[in-house]
Amino acid sequence: MEDETTLHIFWDCHCARAIWFSSPFACNGGGDLGFTVTVKDRIKWMLTRLPNELKFNFLNFLGSLVEGVWKARNDWMFRGKGINIAAVRCAILRKYAECLMAGEPDSEICTSIRQVRASGKINNETEVIGVCDASWKDGEAGLAVGLLETSGNKVFWFAKKEKADSAAEAEFKAIRWVMDLATQ
Repeated sequence: MEDETTLHIFWDCHCARAIWFSSPFACNGGGDLGFTVTVKDRIKWMLTRLPNELKFNFLNFLGSLVEGVWKARNDWMFRGKGINIAAVRCAILRKYAECLMAGEPDSEICTSIRQVRASGKINNETEVIGVCDASWKDGEAGLAVGLLETSGNKVFWFAKKEKADSAAEAEFKAIRWVMDLATQ
């Protein structure tokens, strides 16, 4: 399997392209945006072309798309499920609609949720930021690790299968793997 990149997964693969093309913020995936090199560049490029009143909605849609595409990718890679682009699109648009409703100023949901801001910041001396996830079924764990090298602003994604006796063991294996990779 080829190395995955975030640009490929969330913009350039056939599933992401179809979703972007039919989205409220329609674009032709990599064709329209092929000159951008990083996810940050791609998002900045898109935000500069949107009117200010649509930027909040765009970021909500982007979050919904990332969640939906990542879930579909994991279902395909770790569970062997086929990707139904129409179903993925519907799930993303449903999540996006929920985000918009939650963002309404008179929404009952908003009045019951306290706004919380992160108080800490990542130290400037941090060299690597790692994220991980695991799935488990019938004694087999699917592990995924993402690393961001802050000095070169490089992102790496890894995935593999291992034996595990429980979902908790699978999560611990993913945590151990991200820590091992981050210290190399």
